[in-house]
Amino acid sequence: MKRFLSLLVIFCVVVGLKAQVWEIFRKDGKVDRIPAESIKYVTVREIDEAHEYVDLGLPSGTLWATMNIGATSPEEFGEFFAFGEVVSNEDGKSLYNWNTYKWCNGGPDRLTKYCPVDSLGAVDERKILDLQDDAAYVNWGPHWRMPDYLQLQELVSCCTWTESEMNNVPGFEVKGPNGNTMFLPSSGWYNGKNHDGVGKGGDYWGANVSGADAKNAWGFWFFNGKYGFAIRFPRYFGRAVRPVYVP
Repeated sequence: MKRFLSLLVIFCVVVGLKAQVWEIFRKDGKVDRIPAESIKYVTVREIDEAHEYVDLGLPSGTLWATMNIGATSPEEFGEFFAFGEVVSNEDGKSLYNWNTYKWCNGGPDRLTKYCPVDSLGAVDERKILDLQDDAAYVNWGPHWRMPDYLQLQELVSCCTWTESEMNNVPGFEVKGPNGNTMFLPSSGWYNGKNHDGVGKGGDYWGANVSGADAKNAWGFWFFNGKYGFAIRFPRYFGRAVRPVYVP
């Protein structure tokens, strides 16, 4: 569960003849200007950088988090996100379908972002999540990301996956080339209001849409003893996120 700070935050509102703009002055000297009419609400949240990662000895050097976003131990399920959304079931999202999905207008052929083909909606050529839509970056801070396609592929192809349990929670132990391991709980997934697959499988998001099939996005999975990365999930599904660390 994310914690909110009780801070006094001062925003400068520039009032013009035609529009209001919210100005955010950054430490690097840059100013972010956001049209006021595009803002629904503003919150200030504490970003907790105190998360652990494990070096599995992967060829790319990728460092994987030891637990899911929202979890306090490796075997906890954590929170569930739709692809490109940073609000989870713990934040009040209770229904996962196309009507509630942020980046479409009610259906898989009416995408409003991350759409490389015109048959599925408004083309923008985006194929990987922007940082503001990356649940790991937003919830854990600037050193964390959702894994990209190549990192998903590497995790599956370069590691040994073994069915296991941790504190009576079923899942998979993933052992890297150097012998280090991490545990992935069988956290299931959300479709509509249903939390399916608990104890049988786990579905985890990556950061890439599936090219011309952009109504889906890539992730890795395991179910009933099988596992893999080459799977495309409907973007509105609620799935767990296991971040990677960026030094």
